[in-house]
Amino acid sequence: MKKQLKNSPCVRAKFTGMGMTHYTMSLWRTKEDLEAFSKSGAHLNSMVNAKKIAGEIQVLTIDSMNLMPWNEAKSLLARSRVIKY
Repeated sequence: MKKQLKNSPCVRAKFTGMGMTHYTMSLWRTKEDLEAFSKSGAHLNSMVNAKKIAGEIQVLTIDSMNLMPWNEAKSLLARSRVIKY
């Protein structure tokens, strides 16, 4: 994921997690850049493979000019709707 983001129009990204629980947070200039990346070859293939081993994958998109602290992001995820693949 890190390599894919470096070759994209992503402004900034950060990662955390251990074992089977991983989090990625990224900041984009436009929604269109984010959508194009999410549907691109390498990232799309990664998500297809992740669905084979992950118990759940959550995606939360917010409109912000900055990345938020992890504790805030994880709190938002905990309150968001879970999509089971």
